[in-house]
Amino acid sequence: MLDQNLIQNLHHWELDNYYFKKFHYRTAFSQFFVKHLNFHSELKGHEGCVNCLEWNQAGTILASGSDDLRIILWDPFKQKQLQKIDTKHRGNIFGVKFLPGTDDAFMASAAADRDIYVYDVNKNQTINEIHSHLNRVKRIETAQDSPFLFWSCAEDGFVLQHDIRCKPSEASSVLLSFSSTELGDIKNSEAKCLAINQARSEYMAVGLSDPFARIYDRRMIDLRPIRPRNSQSASTTEVNKKH
Repeated sequence: MLDQNLIQNLHHWELDNYYFKKFHYRTAFSQFFVKHLNFHSELKGHEGCVNCLEWNQAGTILASGSDDLRIILWDPFKQKQLQKIDTKHRGNIFGVKFLPGTDDAFMASAAADRDIYVYDVNKNQTINEIHSHLNRVKRIETAQDSPFLFWSCAEDGFVLQHDIRCKPSEASSVLLSFSSTELGDIKNSEAKCLAINQARSEYMAVGLSDPFARIYDRRMIDLRPIRPRNSQSASTTEVNKKH
């Protein structure tokens, strides 16, 4: 019987395409298989899809961002909600990050409304608003050796660098632009995701709306200023909530 040796079945699954179909059919609703997934807990608190999750560096707190425009901080091991942040976002939250070097006191979030907000968790208040992107912001990234900086990418084709030591109107700079003609064959691309190498934070990987991953050395790139868009006009823009 398939249910008698799960490890052996998974091994055969990797080697045999026919076995894969058989295994999938037999285990799709198998009570035995579901019980062996080692499910730990279910954290209930959001009222919309959970789009992003982020552990703090110590691994003791989990942050979740949702379509309900809220961020919730959890102690997942006690299944306890620590704090709920009602953000100023007007579109689905796609990214949430603890900012390094702040003892989990500062967080940033990004969303479909094109905006980024920075929070003081201890005071439960927004301390910075960034209105620099022109389309949905899909990811935020940090580097453990750069406590005052973080990066964002969006469907406007920009990868921006943000410095929370600066006033909001001067906090953002263009690191990469995939919407300009200077990049030739990859112009007018949407920036979908990015990752910083935590061992060597000068290296950044970027994913666009094409089948490639690209690596950049931030030391070789000159930052360029970017003007924040008019936040008042942005508030009247209808936000596309589709993923």
